Amino acid sequence: MTVIHVVVEGETEEAFINQVLAPHFWQRGLNLSPHIVATRRTLRGISRGGITQYHKLKKEIHLYLPLANTTAVTTMIDFYGLPAEFPGRDSLPQGGSCYDRVQHLEKALAEDIGYPRFIPYLSLHEFETLVLAADPADLASAFPDSQASQFAAELPKLGPPEEINEGEDSHPSARLVGAVPEYRKRIDGPRITERTGLARLRSRCPHFDQWVGRLEALAG
Repeated sequence: MTVIHVVVEGETEEAFINQVLAPHFWQRGLNLSPHIVATRRTLRGISRGGITQYHKLKKEIHLYLPLANTTAVTTMIDFYGLPAEFPGRDSLPQGGSCYDRVQHLEKALAEDIGYPRFIPYLSLHEFETLVLAADPADLASAFPDSQASQFAAELPKLGPPEEINEGEDSHPSARLVGAVPEYRKRIDGPRITERTGLARLRSRCPHFDQWVGRLEALAG
């Protein structure tokens, strides 16, 4: 079985990989294995989750690249809130689209890691983009006693989900939590996206779709 190690930001992405992506890839002979970034190591154990320092992400990626059973190592990290020292941040294009900016950072990350088996992926602009891309009926039914139905109905006015931006008060999770305070990132995000299905998420999120396609191509 071909193994693809996926270095992820936190438990939400880990659950999404296991519940939504892994079954899709398993049918193609690909085993997706998610790993949450280790942020602190002490005698008491390892703390995981969040990308506050780039060198910790880099160290995590390099843990899996040399493994004998590794076909590829990839990432699922939020574009929003990257640390200042992240590769390419100091030369980030000021003009152009969010797709231009994320591709610039992914290219810089790939060059810094320096392994042909490494496939960088940064989520535009964070995991909750996929929740906003879900079927409005799935989002509304997950919170029947809230304002989720009205919020879901208004989502088309915001434009393509991946272009919902990195503003402090307007990034995807800020919009979602502001409209649906009971939203639980770790539980509700994977649950809603699983109910909607991978096909819709890919059709609504071209950058995400491109990443999934690159991984699918590893099946040969």
